[in-house]
Amino acid sequence: TAFDADFKSFAGIEFIKQNETPGLGARITESWFKEQLRGKVPPLSMVPEGSAGSSSDEIDSITGATRTSDYVLKLFNNAGDRAAELRKEGI
Repeated sequence: TAFDADFKSFAGIEFIKQNETPGLGARITESWFKEQLRGKVPPLSMVPEGSAGSSSDEIDSITGATRTSDYVLKLFNNAGDRAAELRKEGI
């Protein structure tokens, strides 16, 4: 996870390794899923695939991959919390 210089909004995300079901949870590596985070500010909320707004805190879930979607939502929101902590520490 990378943040913009403000340490608030996502600059990008990359999954180095995953072991999800092909065609379901493994879709987290698809460009559409990763690109939807660019510019978003946590905390984020997950909405049904195809219904997220471009300027909101919503991101599309992956249809049929509820557990994966829930996990990555927690991951993204925790990354935002951690970035805020690092910013306070001056790192």
